[in-house]
Amino acid sequence: MFQQRGRVVPILALATAGCLWGTGFFFGKVALSEMPVATMVLFRFVFASAGLLPVIFFDRLHFAGTEWGWVLAASVLGVPIQYLVQFKGLFLTTVSHASLMVGTLPMLLAAAAVVFAKERLHYRSWLALAASMFGAALIALSGKKEPGTAHASTPGDLLVVLSMFAAIVWILISKRLMRRHSAIMVTASVFGSVLLCWRSRS
Repeated sequence: MFQQRGRVVPILALATAGCLWGTGFFFGKVALSEMPVATMVLFRFVFASAGLLPVIFFDRLHFAGTEWGWVLAASVLGVPIQYLVQFKGLFLTTVSHASLMVGTLPMLLAAAAVVFAKERLHYRSWLALAASMFGAALIALSGKKEPGTAHASTPGDLLVVLSMFAAIVWILISKRLMRRHSAIMVTASVFGSVLLCWRSRS
């Protein structure tokens, strides 16, 4: 019973995160009609980091020397590279197509976890992931362009898919860091590092 409850909590957390992440495409598309991609991404993470600042103040950072390299790598890949590329793709395509392109992430992440993190995945899980990815691809390719409506573009779709590779590396690095540190501390440190680098350059 305890093991079953222990699995439910992370599944619900991931499902909630996925739902909230999906809303980012809709609101991001609205914001992109008013400001450039880089400005929108900057404001997005300034607001996010402001909410995470108390974590850094109340829980002291205690990363080892080599771990700071992983934090920096996650910061560069997870924030500027992933989201600048992803929202540039969103700017060039539609919200629905961008969301469908993100459907490639579970399959890519599962493969990366097996190869790099040495995790095991049951064949039924592989079949389910492959079916969902195939379904997303079919829907994306079968969309018809209606006159007077926004339509998807191949460059935009490909940019969103490309950003998923940066997301995979970010997730795997974060998973490595979370073996010794809390999830919220890792997230706060990654976002905080991005803002510190941006501030030092400006």
